Amino acid sequence: MKIATSVSAGLVSAALTLSVMPPAGAAPSGDDSTTLQLSVPASTPAGADVTATAILQGAAGGIPDAPVTLFRGLPDDGVPDPRVAEGSTDAEGVATLTADGDRSSAYSSYYARFDGDDTRAAAVSDAQRTQNEGVAASTTTTLEAAASTKLRRPITLTATVAGAGEPAALGVVRFEQQSGGDWAKVADVTVTGAGTATTSVVITSVRTVLRARYLGVEGYDESTSAPHAVSASRQTTTATLTAPSKVVDEQKAQLSAQVRTEFGALPSAKVSFQHYKDGRWTTFSRARTSSSGVAKASPRPRRTYWFRIKVASSTWQSGDTSAKVRVRNVPPGKVIKRLAGSPKPRSLPAQSRASGSGANAKVSKISAKTWKSMKGRSWRSGCPVGRSSLRVVKVNYWGFDGYRHRGEIVVHKAIGAKTARLFTDLYTNKVSIRAMYRVDRFGYSSRVRGANDYASMAADNTSAFNCRNVVGRPGVRSLHAYGRAIDINPFENPYLSGSDGWVPNTWWRTRAAGTYAWTKSSHLVPRIMKRNGFRWTYGLADGHHFDG
Repeated sequence: MKIATSVSAGLVSAALTLSVMPPAGAAPSGDDSTTLQLSVPASTPAGADVTATAILQGAAGGIPDAPVTLFRGLPDDGVPDPRVAEGSTDAEGVATLTADGDRSSAYSSYYARFDGDDTRAAAVSDAQRTQNEGVAASTTTTLEAAASTKLRRPITLTATVAGAGEPAALGVVRFEQQSGGDWAKVADVTVTGAGTATTSVVITSVRTVLRARYLGVEGYDESTSAPHAVSASRQTTTATLTAPSKVVDEQKAQLSAQVRTEFGALPSAKVSFQHYKDGRWTTFSRARTSSSGVAKASPRPRRTYWFRIKVASSTWQSGDTSAKVRVRNVPPGKVIKRLAGSPKPRSLPAQSRASGSGANAKVSKISAKTWKSMKGRSWRSGCPVGRSSLRVVKVNYWGFDGYRHRGEIVVHKAIGAKTARLFTDLYTNKVSIRAMYRVDRFGYSSRVRGANDYASMAADNTSAFNCRNVVGRPGVRSLHAYGRAIDINPFENPYLSGSDGWVPNTWWRTRAAGTYAWTKSSHLVPRIMKRNGFRWTYGLADGHHFDG
C-alpha cells in the first residue's frame, strides 16, 4: 500500500494507491482490460449524503451499462467493507453513486468495484477519503525523551500525534512541565505532516515531569501524552592547576586554573587557590572562572610550596580538588658554597626574608622589647653608653643562601645614619653576609663580661654594639662597648687574639674569597667601608673589625 499525504486548509487528506488482485475465482472471461477511477468530495457537510463519481474505461473508452458498487473502507485490508451504493454507468462510462453520510468517524474512505463480465476484466478503484464535517476524530499523543540526563543540560522532546490510524492534521502540540500541582508551558510547536513535533528543554531539577498535549484542530480531538519523568544528576567537575616548576623569590608565580565539566568549560565557578603551609592547606586567593573556565592567581611565594585549587560545588555541578603542583622557590642572588677543606660555622636559623625594595635601611630608637633583651647581655650597668645613645639599624642584606634577608645591628646614634649608608652600599654591591642578629641573642659570657662574642663569631654573625672586654684581653674594654665598631663576617675574616690565637678559626686567616672574605685593603669590602667613613683599623690581625 502506498500512502500519499497532502495538506489543504489546515487539514490532511490522504490518497491511497493500492495494487489489487482480482478475487480468487473471478478471472476475466474476455480479453478487454478495464480501469476504474473514483472521486469523492474532500468534505461532506454534516447530515448530507456522499456523492461519488466512478468512471469505468476499457481499451476503446468508456464502458456503458456496467454495474459499479461503492464500498466504505479500504480494499485488500482484510476487513469486510459495507456496500453503501450501487449504480450503472451511462453511455460515457460514468456512474454516479450516492451513499448516506458517515457519522461514526471524522474521515471515511471509499472505493468502487466493477466485478467484470464475459468480455471485460474486473477492476477496483483507488481509495478516496472525505472529511465528515462536524465529526472529530479521536487522537493519541505520545512523548519520547531521555529518562536521565545531567542538570542544566538540554534534552530533546518528540511528540507523535495520530488520529484515525494516521498522522493527525496540522495543529499545535504544547509541551508542558509539571510545576507543583499545575502544568507550565514549555513551548508550543506546530505538528509536521508526519504527525510529529519536536523541541528541547533544559533540565534544572533532579526530577522533572513532562508531557505533550495536542491542542486539536477541526476534525481532530485534543489528546495528552502520559507524564514522562526525567531524572538528572550534577555535572562532574574537573579541576586542573598549571604552575611553573620554580619561581625566583619575591617574583610572581603565574598560576592558572582550568575548570571543566564533561560538557566543556565551566564559567563563573568559585575557585580557591591554596598552598600547603605549616602542615595544612591554606587558601590565599579566591577567584571565579572566566567564560572559558579559567581563573588565575599571582602569588609571590617566599619559599617552596605545594599548590592546588579547590572548586566549590553548586546545586548543578560537583566540586573538585586538583592534583597538587610543587613550585620551587629559588634565590635571586648568588649562593655561596663552602670551599673545599674549609671549616663550617655554627648554624643559625635563617633570618626573615627582606622587606621592601633595595636595602631599605631604617634607623630607629631602641624599643622596650629590644632593650629588655639587651640588658644583662650586651648592656649592663656601668657601660659607657646607655639606651638613649644607641640606635638599631634594620636593613636588607644578601645572604650566603642567595636570598635577601633582613637583619639588624645596634650602633651609637652618632654613626646610625652612616651605618645605614654603609650597609646600603654593601647591599648594592651584593656583598654576601651570613647573618646579622643582635649579639644579645647569644647570651651573656663571663669570659668577655658581655654578650658571648665567641659564639657570635663562631656562627659568622655580623654585629656591632656589645658592652664587653676585648676577646682574649680580660679587663680591657672593647671599642664595641661604645657602639662605634662593626664586625662583618667574622668566621671568614678571623681575629688574632693575644691569648686565644686565631679566633674563631685559623683556616681563613690568609684566604680571600668572593665578596665575603678579604685580606687586603684594596679588596671590595675594605674599600666600601673606607668610603663610608669606617677604618680597617687592624688589618689582617682583626680582619672583620671596622671602626666608625
